[in-house]
Amino acid sequence: MSPRDRRVLALAGVACAALVIGLRVLPATVRAIERLRATAAERENALADEQALLAATPLLEDSLQVALRRLVDAAPLLIEGRTDAEAGGSLESLIRARADAAALRVVRLELMQDSSQGVFRPVRVRASLEGDIRGLTRFLRGIEGGSPLLSVPLLAVTSGDPAVRLGGPEVVRMELDIVGWFLPREAA
Repeated sequence: MSPRDRRVLALAGVACAALVIGLRVLPATVRAIERLRATAAERENALADEQALLAATPLLEDSLQVALRRLVDAAPLLIEGRTDAEAGGSLESLIRARADAAALRVVRLELMQDSSQGVFRPVRVRASLEGDIRGLTRFLRGIEGGSPLLSVPLLAVTSGDPAVRLGGPEVVRMELDIVGWFLPREAA
């Protein structure tokens, strides 16, 4: 082999090596660098988020304290009871007491099932009461203005037979739904 052939072969080898590096190694290296830059940017963003969260920890603790204080403040507004049945019994007892105070006769109390889920759960009772209009007014004032917090989403009032009245107050019959809220808890 002549020196010229050796130079041509060496140049061809260098050219092949340059092509391999240019077509295979260099693009792979560029892609790897881009992936590393993207990963570094993601980690930098995650670190910034975590630092912001750590900086906000005192605010979160304060918010938790405020939320717990509000929950404790709301306790008198809730119906007593750990389960639907206990809360329903408490609401029925409360309705009977308020009806007695308003001189109303309890005809029927029926606990209505509610499948709502959440931190606070509603308890609903359908009540049928009889009495005069003043008693109805006192009862509604006691239900919607007292503690615990109750609402009457449904109220139907029908009057009795006016011929039967015989000089006394007119007897009215009331059908109403009464709703309160309770905090379900597991038995201790």
